[in-house]
Amino acid sequence: MKEFSILKTGWNICRSKVEIRNIHYSDKLTLDDLWRSVRTVSNQGARKGRAKSVRRRIYLRLPNMGEGVNRFNIPGLNTPLLNDRKVLTPSKSSYNFDNEMTEARSKITYLSPMERGWSGRFMLGRSLGPPVSETCEFENFDSILLQLRRVVHMSGTLGRKPSFKALVAIGNGNGIGGFSTATASTPFTSMVQARDRAGKKLQYIQRFNEHTVYHNMFHHLHRCRIYIQPREKGFGLKCNRVLKAVCKLLGIKNIQVKDANGTCINTMLHAFFRALDGQESHQDLVNRTNKFLVAFKEEEGLYPNIIASPTNYTGENIKEYDFDTIYTQGKLRYIKPKLGNQNIDSMYLRFLRRKQRFRNQNDVHLLRQAGLHI
Repeated sequence: MKEFSILKTGWNICRSKVEIRNIHYSDKLTLDDLWRSVRTVSNQGARKGRAKSVRRRIYLRLPNMGEGVNRFNIPGLNTPLLNDRKVLTPSKSSYNFDNEMTEARSKITYLSPMERGWSGRFMLGRSLGPPVSETCEFENFDSILLQLRRVVHMSGTLGRKPSFKALVAIGNGNGIGGFSTATASTPFTSMVQARDRAGKKLQYIQRFNEHTVYHNMFHHLHRCRIYIQPREKGFGLKCNRVLKAVCKLLGIKNIQVKDANGTCINTMLHAFFRALDGQESHQDLVNRTNKFLVAFKEEEGLYPNIIASPTNYTGENIKEYDFDTIYTQGKLRYIKPKLGNQNIDSMYLRFLRRKQRFRNQNDVHLLRQAGLHI
């Protein structure tokens, strides 16, 4: 309540009281209504994924009144004040939060870290199981979802019609694999159709010693350029996550792949499979060139190790071939040299020279304490 003085000529001064109520529309809304206004999105926007990451934020993580280990019903706070025109009294609640949470957790299906896919709760990178067919059985086969995206087609009768396109690769881990795409109205249907369709497009990929490819390869398809290099045992798979999943399905364990301008996954897979399909075994190479295939390794002292020999060697062909560029059209992948630290000052070099004669002393001291070093 506020008091105002009214003054007018010829009138006496009187004081009138004017009641002021500070009312705003937000005072009539609950907390849930306000958050609903922030998080609400139209049906068309929800289909496109808008406001998917907008969640209710709780800044004060404090216990609420009437909640806790021993929960109480407080009329007017967390329960109605009246019940059948009778004022309720505070009482202990029969609600057990721990039992409810235990029951809810038991219904949740947890995935192991190896089955979760590439990122979070998304389906990309997850296994879809072997294909289903009525004519044959796919034993030891597995499939991985590589891409799932929403596409929209405009029609004259239905207007803007959304659908989902899935890209799935399958393989048995022993050199047989393939991939395919499918489009359907729902994500699950598109994934199943792509998986079953990939089972009809299998091809055999040759492997050297059942762990890597035979030679260097280069393939150029549209804007995608792929450089493939074989690696020794224990190197692993050094490539992006899509090609890594495909190599696991094919049974390739050691390889290095560099893809340049590979933004389209479908084009990348076509280029990768075409390059692997164009491999030539070492025996076919020496028979075609009438040359011996010899390997020199630094760990073996550059001792010549004959890998393959021609069946009918004549010795007439004197032309020499470079095994690194014979299949790459004379192209080699440029590897940028690593630059050392250019900001090393003289004091740091002095520190390194002073500590050089004490290098490896800590390891030798531990071995000497264990009795393993004389």
